[in-house]
Amino acid sequence: MLPMKLRMQAFASYAQAVEIDFEKLDKLFLIHGDTGSGKTAILDAMMFALYGASSGDGRSTFRCALPAAKDLPTEVEFTFSSGGEIYKFTRSIFIKNEKEESKHNCFIFDKDEGR
Repeated sequence: MLPMKLRMQAFASYAQAVEIDFEKLDKLFLIHGDTGSGKTAILDAMMFALYGASSGDGRSTFRCALPAAKDLPTEVEFTFSSGGEIYKFTRSIFIKNEKEESKHNCFIFDKDEGR
């Protein structure tokens, strides 16, 4: 699997929408930063989009607790290529009647039709 793009909003330590374009990077790259800067959140966002779970035990809350994310839905969109195909997984969490609900979609892009 080669990651292509990751977009997340109100997810873990990311309040506002953030997009990482992996296609601008080499195929081999390093995610680094200070403790608490959101490195694990990037991996958790990929896992959340695909499986609805985190990349490690003990992390099950994905909604961002920052005030800036209070009224935003938690959304993750992960696009990657595998076996010559392009896939896009999306998953979101929103609060409805004080209860978390989620939505999940998966798309396979048709290269001949451009979608």
